[in-house]
Amino acid sequence: MKVKHIVFEDLEAGPEPPGFAVQIHVVGSGFVDRAAPLFARFGAQPVEQLFIAPGGAGFSGFLAQQPGEEDRLFAHYADEPEVRLDEDDSIEGPAIA
Repeated sequence: MKVKHIVFEDLEAGPEPPGFAVQIHVVGSGFVDRAAPLFARFGAQPVEQLFIAPGGAGFSGFLAQQPGEEDRLFAHYADEPEVRLDEDDSIEGPAIA
């Protein structure tokens, strides 16, 4: 899993989606939709309703609050260890089966 860049989109108050303040779009490569789901978080805040982009080109999801400046992105598949993913990260995450 590699991250090229991350976009945070503030959501206006409204009925949909309830309980979320920010939509995130992570652009990169190596994100695969498979039986073991992908989990992600910024700091301690989980990314909810995570959706992997076609071709594994990243993912989108929602956060309940805007992440803090010191919060970092972490991700993992349910059957693999968690890794830190930074923008323009040159370190590969765990192998994807």
